[in-house]
Amino acid sequence: MLLLFLGMAVATYITRATFLIFGKRINFPPLFLRSLRYVPIAMLAAIIFPAVLAPRGHIDPSPTNPYLLAALATVLVVKLTRSSVAGMLVGMALILALRVWM
Repeated sequence: MLLLFLGMAVATYITRATFLIFGKRINFPPLFLRSLRYVPIAMLAAIIFPAVLAPRGHIDPSPTNPYLLAALATVLVVKLTRSSVAGMLVGMALILALRVWM
């Protein structure tokens, strides 16, 4: 187990260090550099969508899924108010209430 842990640490370090060491010497194509802008949102979606759409291990797009209802309400509040904080507060309050009542 320790060997596996150390191997993954080395692999992670090498992939990150490559860009830090050789990044200035390598000319990346413009398409690659533009595509890097989408990495954070893709990572966020990869974390959030499975938790919202499949909270119990299987896809549940039904109205009885409290995570989906809270996520939809959060998106609506953020769109209407343009406030991430308001969206987070509404989402947390709604998920708490829905988990108690459902």
